[in-house]
Amino acid sequence: MKWINQIEKRKTLIVGGILLIAFSALIVTSLRSPAAFDTFWHLQMGKDWLENGLSPWVDHYSFTFSGHEIVGPPVFFQGLLHLAVSHFGIRDGFQAIRFGFFFLAIAMALLLLRQIKAPAIIYALVVPMIVFLFQLRAIVRPELVSYSV
Repeated sequence: MKWINQIEKRKTLIVGGILLIAFSALIVTSLRSPAAFDTFWHLQMGKDWLENGLSPWVDHYSFTFSGHEIVGPPVFFQGLLHLAVSHFGIRDGFQAIRFGFFFLAIAMALLLLRQIKAPAIIYALVVPMIVFLFQLRAIVRPELVSYSV
């Protein structure tokens, strides 16, 4: 197992290279089309909550359920999405939200790998796998928050 020892001697270089490639891929992913079908509904609900003081637990826009209670709305996500869009603009705000949650999820995975003292080969497997999984579901929706949990 001499090759494993050689990899471990260069762990910082290998992990740094993998992270550079991973963050480059995540930046490119963040630049893709940012919206889902209900993204603008979440944006408007966040705006109404933060600017107009409307309750995020009541549906104000649905033509079928207008005024009815919403169970378990993603209030944190909606407010954060509105803040990002109002600060950076519509496209850049969506990209900032997406990349921010990607970055947070990668940071949490790296923290876990460091805490368990994972060898470099595990970093080389786990980080690209996470980036690949982000590629499959990279739209701005409330479940984006759950990637880092």
